[in-house]
Amino acid sequence: MWKYITAVLAGALATLGIVFATQKPKNITVEGDYLEDPKIKDNRKIKAKKGILSFLERDPDKKAAAKKRRALKKQKKELTL
Repeated sequence: MWKYITAVLAGALATLGIVFATQKPKNITVEGDYLEDPKIKDNRKIKAKKGILSFLERDPDKKAAAKKRRALKKQKKELTL
């Protein structure tokens, strides 16, 4: 008799286990807020780059010449467009 009761209880437990394992939950409860603020991507170039030789200052004449070359290059680019 006890074997019959044990077999019925084991079958019932197995059936419940299978039902709950395959059943999809209808309501999912989520605690907390998973929405984050959108991150703004900064595409600006870093103006003050620090390198290995950052203690050396650039020659002001060479710096001014490079600035003039860039301005001329920019003007030529605008004219071609």
